[in-house]
This record gives sequence, C-alpha cells and structure tokens, in this order.
Amino acid sequence: MPHPSAAFQGPLANAVFRSAERPPEKVTTHLSRSADAMIRQYLAAGIGRPGQYSKNYSGFSLLPFYPPPTSTLRARFGLSPENIVVGKIARYSN
Repeated sequence: MPHPSAAFQGPLANAVFRSAERPPEKVTTHLSRSADAMIRQYLAAGIGRPGQYSKNYSGFSLLPFYPPPTSTLRARFGLSPENIVVGKIARYSN
C-alpha cells in the first residue's frame, strides 16, 4: 500500500490510501513496516497504535556501500562524494 500521507500524492490520493488502510488496522493484531520513520508517519496519519507495529528490515545489507566509493564514474556524471547513489540490477520475467 502506498504511504498514506506523502505530500507528492496530493490530498485526494492520501485520503483514499488512509481510508483503505483503516479498516484492516481495526481487525488485525499486527502491522509491519520497513523503517521507524514509516511507522511514525503511519501513526501520525492515524493508522494503528504503537504496539501493533513491528519493523522488517531490507533483505540485503547496505554496509558494503558505506562509505561510498570514489571513482571516475562519479566524476563522469558530475556526482560529488556527498551525493548518494543507489542502483539495483534485477531480472523481470512474466
């Protein structure tokens, strides 16, 4: 489910997402999100209670990417060491 209060979505979309999230949160005993910040945002949107939430971390470690490596590739694209770059290679199939 998309985030229920993301500013870029606009008020109508946020209202739709909040209304879709509220009925399930009233009948379930547990809600899961991927970060503390998301849990805080859902609680601020009035979805669930603090004791209902747990956090599930990403399935891969980010530690190999910190600190970001310096390279000529960064320079080629005009990226400084302060710029965060994230990439993913995935296979899509039907």
